[in-house]
Amino acid sequence: MKKLSLSQLATLLTQKGFRLTKSRSRVYEILLKHEEALSMIDIELLLDDVDKSTVFRSLQLFVEVGALHRIDDGTGIYKFALSSADERPINAGHAHFFCLKCERTYCIEGISSPLSLSLPEGFTTETINLVIRGICANCKKK
Repeated sequence: MKKLSLSQLATLLTQKGFRLTKSRSRVYEILLKHEEALSMIDIELLLDDVDKSTVFRSLQLFVEVGALHRIDDGTGIYKFALSSADERPINAGHAHFFCLKCERTYCIEGISSPLSLSLPEGFTTETINLVIRGICANCKKK
């Protein structure tokens, strides 16, 4: 997956009327360094000198502009992952994998929902959340 670089993020934010501040940059850099999705709590622990509200607002802004997507992996805590630079804004176009051992969540490109939905009249699909549960490659090696 091709991820937005910091300079691409800065351009995107500028186009939307926002700036890439030092704190926003640090939040985004944390996500760039991790292949798995991270919760807000994970990010706060890695950036202990950035206040909780700044982390929250940064994540919300990045989701709003399409640089990140929010994942409901069934744990009760949303995770955040970078959106593909080619597929912004993200439209739940891929699956996610939740590891039952390490409890990490990964984006799985190339797998979209296998469901063919025939909804009752008047119903409209907004998103489909496909989460595959199992053991990740790292945990399987152990």
